[in-house]
Amino acid sequence: MAIAWWNTTATTRFLPLTGPLYVDVAVIGAGITGLTAALQLGRAGKSVAVLELSTVGAGSTGDSTGHLTSSLDSSYEALISHFDEAGARIAAQSSMEAIEVIERTVAELAIQCDFSRVPGFRFSQSLAGAAMLEREAVLTGRLGLTTSFSREAPIPIAVTGALRFENQAQFDAPRYCQALAAALPLYGGAVYGDTIVESVKEGPPCVVRAGGHVVTAGAVVIATHTPLNRVLALQQHLSPYISYTMAFAIGDGAFPEGLFWDT
Repeated sequence: MAIAWWNTTATTRFLPLTGPLYVDVAVIGAGITGLTAALQLGRAGKSVAVLELSTVGAGSTGDSTGHLTSSLDSSYEALISHFDEAGARIAAQSSMEAIEVIERTVAELAIQCDFSRVPGFRFSQSLAGAAMLEREAVLTGRLGLTTSFSREAPIPIAVTGALRFENQAQFDAPRYCQALAAALPLYGGAVYGDTIVESVKEGPPCVVRAGGHVVTAGAVVIATHTPLNRVLALQQHLSPYISYTMAFAIGDGAFPEGLFWDT
């Protein structure tokens, strides 16, 4: 049996930076954040250079499972307690709008990345977790999301409750990123791979030293998951975590369509 690991599709390499460069915007990191920003800037008429340490989509983007969802790491109950309903509504709506942007981009660029709309299920196997999900169903409805609570979930394990999110999605993130990178030159932008960024100096103009060369830019977007060694006050509050994804063959059976997360 051949196993397709998530990040094996992040194989497209771009030539490194070989000399000085002058652009409107330098983007550091060729994951989904950096490439999305770069493509939007290019479409707006800005000259853009994307600087990537390795290959397109090979970092945090490539290590993800490709879930596109409005079911966030923090509960909406917690978001409302911190930011009121107005702030939580922004989080909910922006998550759904992000999925719509990706879906439109897939159609516009004819990207072969297995994008599909599927429901998402956040489920619990405890009574306390089920009660929390039932409260979340009420709150997410008030925030404009289409959700429903049930005592069952379409997976072969016993659950005490499940919150179903409609119109979620899944895709192959590295392949999507490769298509964004391929489209960027159509708008005058460029991607430079195997180019390590050594320093960033704020401007104007901004000066980025990368691969032994200097990139002069009107602005810099740092899309590196965690900031480069520039915001020490923020980095002091960051903790490294690892989560694991496992792949299994289920023989002739068919697994239910959807995304599934426990509490």
